[in-house]
Amino acid sequence: MKTELRIPEISKNPAAEIVVSTWYKKPGDRVVADEPIAELLFDKAAFDFCAPCSGDLLEISMPEEAKGCVGSLLAIMETES
Repeated sequence: MKTELRIPEISKNPAAEIVVSTWYKKPGDRVVADEPIAELLFDKAAFDFCAPCSGDLLEISMPEEAKGCVGSLLAIMETES
């Protein structure tokens, strides 16, 4: 089943700018639940974005240095049933 990975609520301001600093995984990589897959920057602080479930990373929607806000689509995973 395909699962959309979106920027979580890091800030109480939904319009706050969040930057994808680094991807630790690339499309095709296997991901385990709670494993960090990307680093997000917000207000000069770095946060690891962890996979909510196990599966394969299919597509990265926001490349490194891309800017988004809470709810922006980061990536798509094929998850285990």
